[in-house]
Amino acid sequence: MRIAVLSRSEEFHSTRRLLEQARARGHEAHLLQILHARLRVTDKLDCFFDGAACPAVDAVVPRIGTFFPEFALTQLRALESAGVWSLNSSRAIETARDKLRAAIELAANGIPVPRTVLVKDLDQLDVAIDDVGGAPVVIKPISGSQGRGVMLGPTHESAISILEGMIFQSREVLVQEFVTDHSGSDLRVLVLDGVPVVTVRRRASEGRFRTNFHRGGSLERVATIADVEELAVRAAGAVGLRFAGVDLVLGKNGPQVLEVNPSPGWQGIESALGVDIATLVVQCLEASGDRSSGDQSPGDLGAGAKR
Repeated sequence: MRIAVLSRSEEFHSTRRLLEQARARGHEAHLLQILHARLRVTDKLDCFFDGAACPAVDAVVPRIGTFFPEFALTQLRALESAGVWSLNSSRAIETARDKLRAAIELAANGIPVPRTVLVKDLDQLDVAIDDVGGAPVVIKPISGSQGRGVMLGPTHESAISILEGMIFQSREVLVQEFVTDHSGSDLRVLVLDGVPVVTVRRRASEGRFRTNFHRGGSLERVATIADVEELAVRAAGAVGLRFAGVDLVLGKNGPQVLEVNPSPGWQGIESALGVDIATLVVQCLEASGDRSSGDQSPGDLGAGAKR
């Protein structure tokens, strides 16, 4: 099988591991570096990497982060239009990356999410904070990953100050209800092909509220929590993702989905917990067979991930 990883660099853990495991399992593996691409529109959309035509590949794993996401998504669309099967479709990634759009899709599918408000008008800041239940509130950009740009407004006054600063920078800002469980942690469930592969509890480092591993948070594997994992699988499906990192918190009213990440990192999970995520992803690609690109719903694949 000819497998490509669409990524900014092979230095990233997930990219390197995917290429290693694909080759170890006898596949032809290519790195398509996002920043080395050139796009050309004639009667169709062509994508070139390092000055040469894109190599012929059967499947692609998109690892699209926060740098030039639209440029990367256009590259993925070009691959899809050429008949390349993508682990996550460009449409699903686009939906998941827009935090407000994702929250709308989740809520429309009956999945509980924190109360969320999009605000641009300085005169509406007070009511926006009240709409989500008052301070403390979480303030976040409408797109992003790894906790970048996410801040906690512990008081009404501090939240107003943060929001004013972000709006003056012409940023689209979400105000979100601050939901936490008794331990001050959250849960991440990695979902692959409609199966919850692993569930971990993430704890923020002292003095911080963001639990992301790349922000200094710690990880521990937790026993199966059926309602949480079922909710995570539904959340991934609601935004159309085959592979996702679903972040949840156990609030006083039960589990709520905080976010659905279309390009989850797994360095901490592999190094700390010994779960071989890269091999599971490659096995998922192997099972893809001749399925076409485009909209793909979790569960189409069948035999991808196993616990």
